[in-house]
Amino acid sequence: MFYKGRIDLGSEEAAADYANGKFPAVMGTQPMPVLDTDDERYDWCNHYACFGIGRVDFTNDPIVIQYDVYRYYATPFAEN
Repeated sequence: MFYKGRIDLGSEEAAADYANGKFPAVMGTQPMPVLDTDDERYDWCNHYACFGIGRVDFTNDPIVIQYDVYRYYATPFAEN
């Protein structure tokens, strides 16, 4: 499994601060985990797309990352 995703910093100034190691107290995050396996027992994982909605709280030590992950599956189209 690997993750891609987005974070919502709110402004260009906040993005510049983030790039320089100055983090906001709390920010939103949208992870997109990808499940990929060659193991036949878990082949069903290869057919789902996943996304998450959550937040990162920099006010705690260690940093707290919380999100819910959802999966969706598109059924094949009929051939007619």
